[in-house]
Amino acid sequence: MKHKRHVKENVLRRTRWMLVAIALSLAVAACGDSGPLTVTEAQSASGNQSVVGLLVADGDVVRLCEVLLESFPPQCGGASIEVRGLDLATVNGLQSERGVSWTDRQIALTGVLESGVLDVES
Repeated sequence: MKHKRHVKENVLRRTRWMLVAIALSLAVAACGDSGPLTVTEAQSASGNQSVVGLLVADGDVVRLCEVLLESFPPQCGGASIEVRGLDLATVNGLQSERGVSWTDRQIALTGVLESGVLDVES
């Protein structure tokens, strides 16, 4: 009897540890790459990140925006983050008018996020 109880306790202990290991594996997998951040998410994120949004460059200030306002030329609407280090010549589909450049479609930029600023390397 004593031996059977000892075996049963060992099996239960191993089963518990296996369940803990599976739960931890699932938790780590859930934290994996889930694609680029939205501009709103990027405002509070940091570190190496990809961010998707609409680009607006007005003079020396370049921003990635959640939406474009319907003014002409367009302006940022909603959430936005500043972008530094981007060579605008590398951006496909960039339109320009009256000193403002913008994209009509969302683009993804990758760089280092800190305090709402995305530093990219073109």
